[in-house]
Amino acid sequence: MSANPSPIDGNTSLVESRRTPPELAAAFVAFTETSARLERSYGQLQQRVGVLGEQLTKARSDRLAQLAKTERLANRLSGLLAALPGAVLVLDATNQVQEHNDGARELFGADIAGQRWDDILATLAATSEDGGGELALADGRRLSVSVRPLSGEGGMIMLLTDVTETRELQALVERQERLSAMGEMMARLAHQARTPLATAILYASQLRRTPMQGNAAVFTQRVITRLKHLENMIEDMLCFARGNQGGSTPLAVDALTSGALASLPAERAARVRVNTPIESAYVLGNRRALCGALSNLLENALAMDELAAVTLDASIDERAGQVRFTVTDQGPGIDPALRQRVFEPFFTTRNNGTGLGLAVVRSVAEGHGGRAFVEDSPPGAGARLVVEVPHARAEAVARLLAAQSTAEEMPDAG
Repeated sequence: MSANPSPIDGNTSLVESRRTPPELAAAFVAFTETSARLERSYGQLQQRVGVLGEQLTKARSDRLAQLAKTERLANRLSGLLAALPGAVLVLDATNQVQEHNDGARELFGADIAGQRWDDILATLAATSEDGGGELALADGRRLSVSVRPLSGEGGMIMLLTDVTETRELQALVERQERLSAMGEMMARLAHQARTPLATAILYASQLRRTPMQGNAAVFTQRVITRLKHLENMIEDMLCFARGNQGGSTPLAVDALTSGALASLPAERAARVRVNTPIESAYVLGNRRALCGALSNLLENALAMDELAAVTLDASIDERAGQVRFTVTDQGPGIDPALRQRVFEPFFTTRNNGTGLGLAVVRSVAEGHGGRAFVEDSPPGAGARLVVEVPHARAEAVARLLAAQSTAEEMPDAG
């Protein structure tokens, strides 16, 4: 048999070879379609990634903006907390200080973070008053305390405000109200006491003129001295109660110093050295009030030492336009801590003092547009008390003196 394929077999192989390309084409088409789908999917994926990237960028930008806003808010709150006029403390459930502001550090003088509030109070020796709303510290300061609980944390926030100055002002107002009421009462009593006192002085003076034996004359003089002292006290009370006692009368400076000296008893006036180098100097005011104020300054200085001399100086401060009266004694001086109080009503360091003499001095000085004060002096050099009142201009004095002279020369009507 021949080994060659039969015609039928050859035709079969040819058919099979002719069928193979369409299958490959179909496969290629399927591959192409699949590739296209993958490409479209990839494109869609890229678009999705782009959209997600934009969303992520926007979300990140919004997050950064929110964080920046939160940071600005936190900084603002921190600034407000630091600027609060008081101490702010944040306590946890165990009363331990977790946070505090700079005001707390200044108030307590140290960093108190981590300390218990009870221990801080014990260190400050603070006592609670007014139902726990206020603390009095051992150093004299007073703190107002406001407390609010922190919801959900079990702690609390505290605001402490130094109200020391406020309480001092309140006490000063109350004291002034009491002094005002006392002044009104004393003014009424003084008015009622002046008439019988003047009568007693008159009778005692008449008694001194009659012949006496033994110590009767000495006792009579002592009675008159004490009655006049009482009269001066009543006059001080009335002068203080009247308050402003200014005036517009031209008064020569040397006449004021002479008048103040003349109002003193002879034995006391002999201890006063008057130094008025200025000439033709005038002030406008109330002669009686100014002389009384200078007399009170001299009496106060003379009481510092029963034997030492006292100096009364009068000068003009041309630059300030003030006439300056200075009384200097030879006593121990005035404690710097008391210099602001010596002109207060009823403040005195002497057992027999009334505390009104220097208060009247200040009242008269201020009533004339001036001031009264304690001048610094070396330790042990005595006290220097000063009264300053405006210096009257020469033209104003001349005009007022001319007006007074004209009024005196005019004949009485009728």
